[in-house]
Amino acid sequence: MFTPYPYKKSGEEKGVPQVDDFIKAIQFTFDCRFNYRYMVRLEEYPSKVFMIKFHLRRDKNNNNRYKLLTGFHDASRVIGTCIHIALDFWKEKVPDASFGLIGVWSVGEDESKSSKRYHLYVRVLQAKFSPVHFLHQDIPSKSAYFMISRKMDAKELSAAIEEKIANLDLGQQ
Repeated sequence: MFTPYPYKKSGEEKGVPQVDDFIKAIQFTFDCRFNYRYMVRLEEYPSKVFMIKFHLRRDKNNNNRYKLLTGFHDASRVIGTCIHIALDFWKEKVPDASFGLIGVWSVGEDESKSSKRYHLYVRVLQAKFSPVHFLHQDIPSKSAYFMISRKMDAKELSAAIEEKIANLDLGQQ
């Protein structure tokens, strides 16, 4: 399907209680074929749920960093690299981890419908995360997609995720 870009772990950050929802964020970087660096975060939330987030390094201080399009036409390889990072993390570090992605709407995209990113993520995630190991759950109204570890109590975790996502403001994701 794609050859992922080589990546490296670049750090960890602990969440600040009462400020951040996440427990910690593990950060990775990789360079694309156009010599731009991407930053990838696996943000850990309760019950070993990790949200996959990525953006160009040059946009790290931009509040819309997750909404921007690059125009490089390299989305499948970039997304594939992010998925590869998550799967390596799952295999090597946390075999009962669950993962999620939110396909945030691009600037100017109609937010009353699922985002274009969401539809792309769903196709890639369904192909890469085996239903043998993960329960796939989508929440189209929030353009969110989750792969819930079958090693966890999937029904309970699924309900907790739906409740959390229902109240989520996606403006600054």
